[in-house]
Amino acid sequence: MMLNDASKAQTLDALSGRERAVAEKFAAGMTYREIGNALFIAPTTVRTHLAAIYEKLGVRTKIGLAAYFGGGASRAAPAPSLSGAPPVLAIFPIECLNSDERWRRFADGLSSDITIDLARYAGLPVIAFHTMKSLGSKPADFAADGKALGVTYFVSGQLRADDQRIRLTIELADAGSGVSLWRERYDRPAEDIFALQDSLTESIINVFAGSYGTLATVGRNAVRRKPPASLRAYDFYLLGVEQHTTFSRAGNVEAIRLFSRDAGA
Repeated sequence: MMLNDASKAQTLDALSGRERAVAEKFAAGMTYREIGNALFIAPTTVRTHLAAIYEKLGVRTKIGLAAYFGGGASRAAPAPSLSGAPPVLAIFPIECLNSDERWRRFADGLSSDITIDLARYAGLPVIAFHTMKSLGSKPADFAADGKALGVTYFVSGQLRADDQRIRLTIELADAGSGVSLWRERYDRPAEDIFALQDSLTESIINVFAGSYGTLATVGRNAVRRKPPASLRAYDFYLLGVEQHTTFSRAGNVEAIRLFSRDAGA
């Protein structure tokens, strides 16, 4: 059901001040740990707050939650790139190292879910899953594949599983050089398959997307390494980014003002 702005505001009134702060930061792409650090609470407390928030708002997904905050996660800022164009992401199907067919299906489903959820972020183009599935589980040649697909980053992974536990490794690499930019390992009990798939997808999306995500961090670091044409303009940019990441209305207004400043004035 679509809600107008008045209905959304009325529904949000049901949240406490702390719940609203947690909801806004989660919708903007921050992870449980980052929210906990920002609000001085434990990540488990963040999870508890989110369970109450989802119930009060009547939503079941992060995308549904984002709709209450002007788009939130679906409008999160993409990582900056040196060319000024948004980064393009290619997610290779996760390689299953087990012979059991059910885990191969699980790896494919997880790859598809990650691709679809990342593609919902405006300004973050993602190559379609069926295109990547035809290329195998990893790049044959980083530079050649990156140029052919027109992508900035590659994501690849491996899955190992038995009846008790699964181990998933995920890696982000520069499509031009093949240099690994980030990697993580997830160990989870092999319980409810669908709940496990949702949990892993959410964990990976939280790491990659949003203003505090891995892609944004990689992009910002690349921008910082590029010598600015104008130190004054660069100073305005850094001040604007600092204001934007306060996740407040006043911060957004100030960020727009700083980003719009004439460096020559």
